[in-house]
Amino acid sequence: MQNEEYLSLLRQGVSQWNQWRRENPEIQVDLSKLDLREISLVQANLSFANLQGAILEGVNLSGAILLNSDLRQADCKQANLNGSNLVSANAQGAIFTQAKFMGGTLVDADFTGASLEETDFSGADLSGAILKSANLNKAILCEAKLLRTNLVKACLTKTDFSLTDLREADLRGAAVSQADFSDANCHGADLSEIDLNSANFSRAILPDPTCHL
Repeated sequence: MQNEEYLSLLRQGVSQWNQWRRENPEIQVDLSKLDLREISLVQANLSFANLQGAILEGVNLSGAILLNSDLRQADCKQANLNGSNLVSANAQGAIFTQAKFMGGTLVDADFTGASLEETDFSGADLSGAILKSANLNKAILCEAKLLRTNLVKACLTKTDFSLTDLREADLRGAAVSQADFSDANCHGADLSEIDLNSANFSRAILPDPTCHL
C-alpha cells in the first residue's frame, strides 16, 4: 500500500483501521512524513508503524498503541498521548513540546535528543527509557516511574520530579538548575557531575542515605 492509501483508511475511523490491522498483521505500515493533523487517532493501533517525520501536531493519540513504532524526527507538539503505549518506540530527535503522556507506558522507549519541553509525563512509566541529551526543561514528571532511566546530559531546568521514582536512574552531567526533586526516590541513582545544590531535593531519598544537602 502507498502512504496515501493508509491515510484514506485512517480517515474512515479508528474502528475500521484497527480491524484492518487485525486482519493484516503482517503488513508494515508506512505513515512516514504524512500530515496527520486532521485525524483522530484515539486508541489507534499504530504498533510497529513507520511514523518517521510525520506531522502529528495537536493530534489526539490518547490510548493509542505505538509499541515499537518509529517516531524519529516526528512533529508531535501539543499532541495528546495520555494513556498511550510507547513501549520500545524509537522517538529520537522527535518534537513533543507541550505534549501530554499522563499515565502512559513508555518502557524502554528511546527519546535521545528529543524536544520534550513543558511535556506532561505525570504518572507515566518511563522505566528503562533513554532520554539522553533530551530537552525536558519545565517538563512535569510528578509521580512518574523512571526506574533505570537514562537521563545523561539531559536538560532538566525547572523540571518537576516531585514524588518521582528515580531508582537507579542515570543523571550524569544533566542540567538540573531549579529542578524539583522533592520527595523523589533517588536510591541507587547516579547523580555525579551535576550541581545538586542548584535543585530542590527536600525530603528526597538520595543515592547515599547518609548524604544531606
